[in-house]
Amino acid sequence: MVYTRKSPALLIIGIILLAHGFLIAGGYMGAVQKYFGIARAAGEMTTLSYIFGAIAVIAGLWHWLGSHKQGHFDYYSSSVAGAIFILFVAMVVKWYLAPWVAVMSRAIGPIAGTAAKPTYLHDVLGLNYVVLGIVAGMLTVNVFKIPDWAQNGVRLSRLGLKTGVILLGSLYSLQELAKLGQLSVLMIGVFVLGSAWLVLVIGARRKMRVGKYAKANPAR
Repeated sequence: MVYTRKSPALLIIGIILLAHGFLIAGGYMGAVQKYFGIARAAGEMTTLSYIFGAIAVIAGLWHWLGSHKQGHFDYYSSSVAGAIFILFVAMVVKWYLAPWVAVMSRAIGPIAGTAAKPTYLHDVLGLNYVVLGIVAGMLTVNVFKIPDWAQNGVRLSRLGLKTGVILLGSLYSLQELAKLGQLSVLMIGVFVLGSAWLVLVIGARRKMRVGKYAKANPAR
C-alpha cells in the first residue's frame, strides 16, 4: 500500500510558514503582535516558521511531484505531512487563537479578583493554549475531518501523544522530589509499587489472563 497522497497542501502550508516567518522577522506584523500581546514571542515564531516551513516545502514538493512506491520510505516519509499539519494547527492555536481569546476576555472586563489583581473569564475557565489546542483537535477530527494526505502522520502521532503524557507525569525533578522529604518519597514509592503488586495478586487469585495467552487458554 502506498501511503503518500499526492497533494499540494503540504507545499502550501510550507509557503505560508515561510511567509509568516519573513513578515515577523521584517517587522511587518508589529501591529498584529501588539494587539495580541505576542511581541515577546517574535524570535520563537520566526525560527519555528522558517524551520518547519522549509521542511514542509521540501517534503511537499516530494509528496506532490515525486514518484511513490510501496515500502518503508513511503510509509515514514508520508508521516511528515501529518506531523506538519499538527504543528501548523498548534502554532495557530498558541500564537493567535489563545491570545485572541485572552484579548476578548479582557475586553469583557474582570469578573473576580481585585483591582490590583483582576481575574478574567479565560482565567476562570482555564482557556490557555493547551485546552484550546485540545478543543481544536477535537473539532478537526470530528467536524472537519483529517485530510487524506495527513492521515498517516496523524495516526503515527499517537506514539508522540503517549510519550508526551509520560513526560508530563515526570515533570518533577529529583530536586523537587527531595523537597518533599524522604518520607513523602517513600510513601509515593510504596503506594505505586503496592498498587501494581495488589493488582497482580488479585488477578492471579481470580485466574485472570491477558493477551494472546488469555485467548488461547481462557480462564474457567
